Amino acid sequence: KSEYVVIDTRPPGARVTLIGKETHEGTTPFEKLVTKGKYDYRLEHKLYHPLEGSFVLGNSKVVIDTALKPTFGSVRINIKDGLTDVKVELDGKELEQNAPCTLKEVSSGNHTIKLNADMYEVEEVSNFEVRDEETTTLNIRMRPRFAVINITSFVQGAKYLSITTTKVRQNANSNLKRGIIMCE
Repeated sequence: KSEYVVIDTRPPGARVTLIGKETHEGTTPFEKLVTKGKYDYRLEHKLYHPLEGSFVLGNSKVVIDTALKPTFGSVRINIKDGLTDVKVELDGKELEQNAPCTLKEVSSGNHTIKLNADMYEVEEVSNFEVRDEETTTLNIRMRPRFAVINITSFVQGAKYLSITTTKVRQNANSNLKRGIIMCE
Protein backbone atom coordinates (compact mmCIF):
# COMPACT_ATOMS: atom_id res chain seq x y z
CA LYS A 1 0.00 0.00 0.00
CA SER A 2 3.05 2.33 0.47
CA GLU A 3 6.32 2.85 -1.37
CA TYR A 4 9.35 5.13 -1.05
CA VAL A 5 9.76 8.48 -2.78
CA VAL A 6 13.39 9.64 -3.05
CA ILE A 7 14.21 13.18 -4.21
CA ASP A 8 17.72 14.62 -4.57
CA THR A 9 18.63 18.05 -5.90
CA ARG A 10 21.80 19.85 -6.82
CA PRO A 11 22.30 21.85 -4.72
CA PRO A 12 20.82 19.97 -1.75
CA GLY A 13 18.56 21.72 0.75
CA ALA A 14 15.59 22.37 -1.54
CA ARG A 15 12.17 22.51 0.13
CA VAL A 16 10.00 19.59 -1.05
CA THR A 17 6.19 19.66 -1.14
CA LEU A 18 4.27 16.54 -2.21
CA ILE A 19 0.50 16.84 -2.71
CA GLY A 20 -1.68 13.83 -3.55
CA LYS A 21 -3.51 11.29 -1.40
CA GLU A 22 -1.37 12.73 1.38
CA THR A 23 0.64 15.90 1.80
CA HIS A 24 4.32 15.64 2.71
CA GLU A 25 7.00 18.26 3.21
CA GLY A 26 10.73 18.12 3.79
CA THR A 27 14.09 19.09 2.34
CA THR A 28 16.45 17.36 -0.06
CA PRO A 29 17.86 14.82 0.20
CA PHE A 30 14.29 13.60 0.77
CA GLU A 31 13.24 9.97 1.37
CA LYS A 32 9.79 9.06 2.66
CA LEU A 33 7.43 6.09 2.73
CA VAL A 34 4.27 7.36 0.99
CA THR A 35 0.85 5.87 0.18
CA LYS A 36 0.64 4.79 -3.47
CA GLY A 37 -1.15 7.14 -5.86
CA LYS A 38 -0.71 10.24 -8.02
CA TYR A 39 1.32 13.13 -6.60
CA ASP A 40 2.28 16.63 -7.65
CA TYR A 41 5.57 17.95 -6.31
CA ARG A 42 7.26 21.32 -5.98
CA LEU A 43 10.95 21.94 -5.26
CA GLU A 44 12.05 25.38 -4.01
CA HIS A 45 15.51 26.68 -3.16
CA LYS A 46 16.74 30.22 -2.57
CA LEU A 47 18.35 31.69 -5.72
CA TYR A 48 17.01 28.85 -7.91
CA HIS A 49 13.94 28.54 -10.11
CA PRO A 50 11.20 26.40 -8.54
CA LEU A 51 10.62 23.05 -10.20
CA GLU A 52 7.22 21.38 -10.43
CA GLY A 53 6.15 18.00 -11.72
CA SER A 54 4.04 14.95 -11.01
CA PHE A 55 4.42 11.19 -10.74
CA VAL A 56 2.39 8.07 -10.03
CA LEU A 57 3.69 5.99 -7.15
CA GLY A 58 3.02 2.31 -7.91
CA ASN A 59 4.77 -0.92 -6.97
CA SER A 60 8.30 0.48 -7.04
CA LYS A 61 9.93 3.51 -5.49
CA VAL A 62 10.09 6.81 -7.37
CA VAL A 63 13.49 8.49 -7.64
CA ILE A 64 13.81 12.11 -8.76
CA ASP A 65 17.37 13.39 -9.12
CA THR A 66 17.64 16.85 -10.66
CA ALA A 67 19.80 19.94 -10.94
CA LEU A 68 17.96 23.17 -10.13
CA LYS A 69 18.36 26.12 -12.51
CA PRO A 70 19.99 29.20 -10.90
CA THR A 71 18.27 32.59 -10.76
CA PHE A 72 21.62 34.33 -10.45
CA GLY A 73 24.70 35.26 -12.39
CA SER A 74 28.05 36.92 -11.70
CA VAL A 75 29.36 40.45 -12.07
CA ARG A 76 33.00 40.97 -13.04
CA ILE A 77 34.22 44.45 -12.13
CA ASN A 78 37.34 45.61 -13.97
CA ILE A 79 38.98 48.88 -12.97
CA LYS A 80 40.87 50.57 -15.78
CA ASP A 81 44.35 52.01 -15.16
CA GLY A 82 45.20 49.32 -12.59
CA LEU A 83 43.60 50.92 -9.53
CA THR A 84 43.00 48.37 -6.75
CA ASP A 85 41.24 48.24 -3.38
CA VAL A 86 38.12 50.05 -4.64
CA LYS A 87 35.13 49.82 -2.29
CA VAL A 88 32.02 48.22 -3.83
CA GLU A 89 28.37 48.92 -3.03
CA LEU A 90 25.69 46.80 -4.72
CA ASP A 91 22.09 48.04 -4.56
CA GLY A 92 22.89 50.24 -1.55
CA LYS A 93 24.72 47.54 0.43
CA GLU A 94 28.48 47.86 0.99
CA LEU A 95 30.26 44.59 0.21
CA GLU A 96 33.30 43.08 1.85
CA GLN A 97 34.97 42.48 -1.52
CA ASN A 98 36.97 45.27 -3.12
CA ALA A 99 37.33 45.77 -6.87
CA PRO A 100 38.67 44.60 -9.17
CA CYS A 101 36.72 41.43 -8.36
CA THR A 102 33.99 39.04 -9.44
CA LEU A 103 30.76 39.05 -7.45
CA LYS A 104 29.14 35.62 -7.43
CA GLU A 105 25.50 34.66 -6.92
CA VAL A 106 24.08 38.09 -7.78
CA SER A 107 20.33 37.69 -8.27
CA SER A 108 19.12 37.99 -11.85
CA GLY A 109 17.61 41.36 -12.72
CA ASN A 110 18.66 45.02 -12.82
CA HIS A 111 21.14 46.40 -10.31
CA THR A 112 23.10 49.53 -9.38
CA ILE A 113 26.72 49.50 -8.34
CA LYS A 114 28.78 52.28 -6.74
CA LEU A 115 32.56 52.29 -6.57
CA ASN A 116 34.53 54.46 -4.18
CA ALA A 117 38.28 54.93 -3.74
CA ASP A 118 40.24 57.53 -1.81
CA MET A 119 41.03 60.54 -3.96
CA TYR A 120 38.67 59.42 -6.78
CA GLU A 121 35.13 60.41 -7.73
CA VAL A 122 32.38 57.96 -6.74
CA GLU A 123 31.44 56.06 -9.88
CA GLU A 124 27.92 54.69 -10.31
CA VAL A 125 26.61 52.25 -12.89
CA SER A 126 22.81 52.11 -12.78
CA ASN A 127 20.36 49.64 -14.22
CA PHE A 128 22.81 47.02 -15.51
CA GLU A 129 21.34 43.56 -16.04
CA VAL A 130 22.44 40.26 -14.55
CA ARG A 131 21.12 37.14 -16.32
CA ASP A 132 20.78 33.56 -15.11
CA GLU A 133 24.09 31.67 -15.24
CA GLU A 134 25.90 34.49 -17.12
CA THR A 135 28.72 36.85 -16.18
CA THR A 136 28.12 40.57 -16.68
CA THR A 137 31.38 42.50 -17.13
CA LEU A 138 31.68 46.14 -16.07
CA ASN A 139 34.79 48.06 -17.21
CA ILE A 140 35.04 51.19 -15.11
CA ARG A 141 37.42 54.12 -15.26
CA MET A 142 37.76 55.92 -11.95
CA ARG A 143 38.06 59.72 -12.29
CA PRO A 144 40.72 61.27 -10.04
CA ARG A 145 39.89 63.97 -7.48
CA PHE A 146 43.42 65.21 -7.24
CA ALA A 147 45.94 67.19 -9.21
CA VAL A 148 49.62 66.71 -9.71
CA ILE A 149 51.61 69.88 -9.10
CA ASN A 150 55.23 70.28 -10.15
CA ILE A 151 57.18 73.03 -8.38
CA THR A 152 60.43 74.25 -9.85
CA SER A 153 62.61 76.59 -7.82
CA PHE A 154 64.76 79.15 -9.59
CA VAL A 155 66.47 80.03 -6.33
CA GLN A 156 69.69 78.10 -6.04
CA GLY A 157 70.16 76.36 -2.72
CA ALA A 158 66.47 76.63 -1.65
CA LYS A 159 65.92 74.06 1.12
CA TYR A 160 62.45 74.69 2.54
CA LEU A 161 58.95 74.86 1.22
CA SER A 162 56.08 75.83 3.50
CA ILE A 163 52.65 74.57 2.46
CA THR A 164 49.28 75.44 4.00
CA THR A 165 45.88 74.33 2.79
CA THR A 166 42.45 75.87 2.99
CA LYS A 167 39.45 73.60 2.48
CA VAL A 168 37.03 74.71 -0.21
CA ARG A 169 33.88 72.64 -0.78
CA GLN A 170 32.48 72.65 -4.27
CA ASN A 171 29.07 71.27 -3.31
CA ALA A 172 27.32 69.72 -0.31
CA ASN A 173 27.36 66.20 -1.78
CA SER A 174 31.14 66.04 -2.12
CA ASN A 175 33.42 64.68 0.57
CA LEU A 176 36.37 65.85 -1.47
CA LYS A 177 39.04 67.82 0.36
CA ARG A 178 39.74 70.52 -2.13
CA GLY A 179 42.21 73.20 -1.25
CA ILE A 180 44.30 76.17 -2.12
CA ILE A 181 47.98 75.61 -1.63
CA MET A 182 50.24 78.55 -0.92
CA CYS A 183 54.01 78.28 -1.18
CA GLU A 184 56.42 80.70 0.43
